[in-house]
Amino acid sequence: MHDRGWLHMRNDGKMVYYRLSPDALRQVLQEGRIFLEEGVAS
Repeated sequence: MHDRGWLHMRNDGKMVYYRLSPDALRQVLQEGRIFLEEGVAS
């Protein structure tokens, strides 16, 4: 997920924080919705 740009990492020296990219999440959900709609339509 990190190499696809979905996750962003921040390291403060003691802890490593990850956050999900909202734009990437939106794109994945949209692609999933299209995939499901095409499967239902066929």
